[in-house]
Amino acid sequence: MPQNLIPITALGPAWWDGDVTAAAILGVVQGITEFLPISSSGHLAILPWAFQWSSPVLNSLPFAVALHVGTLLAVLLVFWRDVLSLAGAFFDSIRERDLQADSQRRLAWLLVLATLPGVAAGLLLENAAATVFRAPWIIAATLAGLGIILLLVDVRHTGERACASLGWQEALLIGFAQALAIVPGVSRSGSTITMGMLLGLSRVQAARFSFLLMAPIIFGAGVWEARHLDRTALSGNGGAVFLVGFVCALAVGYLCIRVFLRYLQRGHLWPLALYRIGLAAVIVVLLATR
Repeated sequence: MPQNLIPITALGPAWWDGDVTAAAILGVVQGITEFLPISSSGHLAILPWAFQWSSPVLNSLPFAVALHVGTLLAVLLVFWRDVLSLAGAFFDSIRERDLQADSQRRLAWLLVLATLPGVAAGLLLENAAATVFRAPWIIAATLAGLGIILLLVDVRHTGERACASLGWQEALLIGFAQALAIVPGVSRSGSTITMGMLLGLSRVQAARFSFLLMAPIIFGAGVWEARHLDRTALSGNGGAVFLVGFVCALAVGYLCIRVFLRYLQRGHLWPLALYRIGLAAVIVVLLATR
């Protein structure tokens, strides 16, 4: 291990298992980065690489999905009224064969349409997402690239549109932006919020659409990846690793959504764009010195 890196066992008491400590750290990071436009998948890929956490459980796709399911529940806890209302509007629209009788029905179908590109990307590029796309130099490039775009969009943003005012083509554009997040470093929230702002949504409305859009895609990914989960993954300390990561992602994610939405009522996103660019520079330095 390089001299400048901290062993994970030094981050907690001797009796505390290193993998469980790492799972707690990754859960906290997931809860923050899933909703801030700084890429949760990029952080989840870079941290084990930077600190050389070699545990197969920590580096497995099912563990990453468990963290994402934690943040999915955080979304449902914050937006449960919206989710129930949208679900009811969706089924009413099917029963009555009227998709646009009110704004809730329209928004429900906009979310359905925007989900489709992400589903297609997940099915077609699943293997690449777990291997090739996790290369540190790719993550550095996507962090910096979208960081620059987010910075430019945020400093010039004046939009005040609401989610339900989006057209079908605009919802599809946000869906394609979400599909790009199959590459770690892009950021699901970063790409969708940026596209929403480009289309004239207010920062709060762009974030709201982005967070609601996460729910179906994360749920689908969780169900799909559950087929890889067996007793072997949960043997030994595997169950504790999954549980601690999940709980930390849920609790921190819930707090992060609340704080971030309140911040966006008056705040800007350029500080987070600069963070992305700075993190990309750190990754490049690590690559150059190893």
